[in-house]
Amino acid sequence: MIKKYVVFLFFIWTLSSPAQEYTNYSEKDGLPSNNVYKVTQDINGFIWMATNEGVVKFNGSEFKIFTTKDGLPTNDVWNLFPARDGKMWYGAKSKSMGYIFEDKVYNFPSANDQIMSATNASFDGDEILAIGSTNAYQLKGDLWQIVSLRPSYDFSVPLLGDKFKSINENAEENFILTDKNNKTYTLKGSNILHNNYHRGQLTDSLYFTFKEYFYNLLNLNSKEIKSFRYEDELGVQRLERARMNLVNDQIQITGDHVVGILDSDLSIKTAYHIPSFIASHNSFIDKENNIWAATFSNGVYKYNVNDLDIKKEYSNYQINDIKNINGTTYAIINDQGFYSYDKAKNEFILDLKKTDYLYDLTYIQETDTKYYMSNYDIQTVHKNQKTGITFPLKNELARSLVYFNDLLYGYNTIGVSSINPKNLDFIKAFPQPGTRCLSVFKQQLIIGTSTGLKRLVDGKIEDLNTIHKEFSYPVNGITIISNDQILLTTDGYGAYLTDLTNIHLLEKSEFLSCDHAFFENQELYLPTNNGVYQYTYANESFQLQRTWNRSNGLPTNKINGVEKVGDVLLVATNQGIIHLPIDYKVTSSLVNIFIEEAVYNGQAVCAGQGELYSRSNTLSFTVNSIDYRPYSKLSYQFKLSPSQKEWTTTTSKNITFSDLSPEEYQLEIRSGDLIKSFDFKVLPRWYQSWIFYIALLLLLVALIIYITKYLAGKSEIKRNEELLRSKELSELQLKALRSQMNPHFVFNSLTAIQYYINENDFETSDRYLVKFSRLIREFFELSKEQLVSVNREIQLLSNYLALEQLRFKGKLNYIFEIDPELDRTDQLPSMLLQPIVENAVNHGVFNKESTGTVLIKFQRISKEKIQISIQDDGKGYENSKEDDRFKSTSVLEDRLKYLRESGVWEINVERKDAFPDKKDKGHKVSFLLKRLTDEKI
Repeated sequence: MIKKYVVFLFFIWTLSSPAQEYTNYSEKDGLPSNNVYKVTQDINGFIWMATNEGVVKFNGSEFKIFTTKDGLPTNDVWNLFPARDGKMWYGAKSKSMGYIFEDKVYNFPSANDQIMSATNASFDGDEILAIGSTNAYQLKGDLWQIVSLRPSYDFSVPLLGDKFKSINENAEENFILTDKNNKTYTLKGSNILHNNYHRGQLTDSLYFTFKEYFYNLLNLNSKEIKSFRYEDELGVQRLERARMNLVNDQIQITGDHVVGILDSDLSIKTAYHIPSFIASHNSFIDKENNIWAATFSNGVYKYNVNDLDIKKEYSNYQINDIKNINGTTYAIINDQGFYSYDKAKNEFILDLKKTDYLYDLTYIQETDTKYYMSNYDIQTVHKNQKTGITFPLKNELARSLVYFNDLLYGYNTIGVSSINPKNLDFIKAFPQPGTRCLSVFKQQLIIGTSTGLKRLVDGKIEDLNTIHKEFSYPVNGITIISNDQILLTTDGYGAYLTDLTNIHLLEKSEFLSCDHAFFENQELYLPTNNGVYQYTYANESFQLQRTWNRSNGLPTNKINGVEKVGDVLLVATNQGIIHLPIDYKVTSSLVNIFIEEAVYNGQAVCAGQGELYSRSNTLSFTVNSIDYRPYSKLSYQFKLSPSQKEWTTTTSKNITFSDLSPEEYQLEIRSGDLIKSFDFKVLPRWYQSWIFYIALLLLLVALIIYITKYLAGKSEIKRNEELLRSKELSELQLKALRSQMNPHFVFNSLTAIQYYINENDFETSDRYLVKFSRLIREFFELSKEQLVSVNREIQLLSNYLALEQLRFKGKLNYIFEIDPELDRTDQLPSMLLQPIVENAVNHGVFNKESTGTVLIKFQRISKEKIQISIQDDGKGYENSKEDDRFKSTSVLEDRLKYLRESGVWEINVERKDAFPDKKDKGHKVSFLLKRLTDEKI
């Protein structure tokens, strides 16, 4: 029978082997133990491992370990069963079993306190059936119940689903099916034995049994039995530790050193033999075509099945270059020799053994000779005749050769040498330190150096002035692209296309270290320190098509050379020769990206949850991935809606947002085609709710109305008070005017005028009458003013006293003492001093027998204050009291009260005897005035 599967034999580690990279995870990487019983994968993509030191969950970079501390019944867990709902069920020799879900352990005890051991598990919705070698257990409620016991000859196994109740295997090699109505069906099979060790229900329609030499599969719908021998399916007569698993919707069979995938006919379509050095006993193939192999002593190994298509040769040696020489591909293997490629055998065969450092292999068409250049000699092959020269110390003649103007030219540590092509004799040296390569282009000898391009002209090396200023980088190689263009590969500055006049950098090659490129059929393969870059040539320029590196097939990024032979790239590295198919496809990719943890103000939160707002809040996310690609690093974009409109790219696992206002947020993360989101609410406090805002608005409106009414009322009261004060002021001014024009003064003045008229002293009466009329007019004018200047007040008082002096006929003297520092333009309250002066005249000097004197003093106390005193030398205040109707003191007091309440003036009044030790004690009234503004008084 011809099988449609591929079996990879155990690898023989020689100089030629598949370019397989095996990643080993063990205790040194974080596993709790190197003893791994089983490895599997859940629906989310996590790898799970059952060990004798706990259960391990792995995402490609981090191991999460579950032990008895987390709730396991024992650390020695033998089996794991992934369920479709994301639960990972575990089995061990213990009195309880359970599952792990969302990193939490759930454990359920046995109903009869019996030790259980499950080798297989079946699922149907929320139902689970665990089957061991002697018993079957079903979880009912929170307890495991024994639902089947194995007697001596047959073992009835319960079945899940709507159709059948149970199945058993009897000594007559029959399957006996019992349906829900207790109807039985006897099914005969050639390899059915009643002592099958492993059995179980894979799906609702598929049941299996197997032993060391064969496996059986029963279709519960068609009741058809299929039996398969391992020798026919896997190429092994006996399969130790055989297991059948349903992983990622694939039925896989595994055992010692092998894993296989069943096709729709339940035959093994593809089998992979695990290398014997791994010593695996349980393996499976994950979603990304990675094989995971569990061992008892070395942990777990992983490799990708697609990498088996990549061949590797001479993996322990440095390959200096791979190049085509006269139609044959050669590999220059350092310390080993020059090897030619046998396409039929798909391998490199020794052409010339050399155990020293190898420089180059060149074919010169003009001499029809191959030149093998190494550290100590140059070997030549001309028409199958081998000759050469050996150097006593070191090859300082040529590390590579070109033919130009009938001579050979080679470069060495000191520059360029011309060489006789017939006998390799040295002719002439052209010094040029830092020479790295030579080429003939446009009938010129072009020299690549550590400072750019040079050329040989008239026996001298000179700069290529056309591009020298803009190109001064170290040149590693020169590749002819056309008659008009060459490609320059540099050390650390990329690759450049030039016609020796213009020069352009190849896209995406900046800052790459590049070696000799391969160009054929408009395709360029560029070896770099970041893998192999493929370009296509069109319209005299190159466009990047793809790259190969450590992430997609190559064991290293440092590439020394590359050649394309058919559909295979032959890649020279420091780790051997890689045969990389052009159509090689990487199946490994980012399995999943997810939000591992969300924390709001130090408290973990779940998706959809809401947390109350706090003033200084912080929302932090921990982003993680499931990625089993070698050398990969997490990179993704995120956006928090509605706060952010643009995506942000990061490689950090932690994202933090601060000062989030109450809102419904959604964090989106994406990497490639994977997009995940996390919804979260920042709930408003009571004072941030709409009800509170509406209530606050209504309260503010009410408060504004209240304040408006209050201020309007206050304004009305103030306006009324001002009207009242204005009225009172008018009354006070009227009273003051009346007091100034008191009957005594008017009567006496008119009597005096009449007296002078009777005495025919018309001149005096006329003068008296004029002064009297002026004084009355000034009184009326001042009654309209609130303020009066110091100078005008002095004039008013002087006019009044002069008039009284005429009336007293020489018995009255008056004196003004004015402080020279006083500014006479300073303002005083009007109608303040005259009543006091009048009292001094009429109640002081008038009652005195001799001549009396009134002294009025104006004195500046400070910048803000002025003092005014009115003093007489009459009988004194007590001795001159008369009827209150004729006294203006009460009017003055009302006036002072008004001025103080206005808040404009601060006025202090002091009354005392002027001469307390004399008989005529006199009277003195002092005013201390201060205006409560910035204006000076």
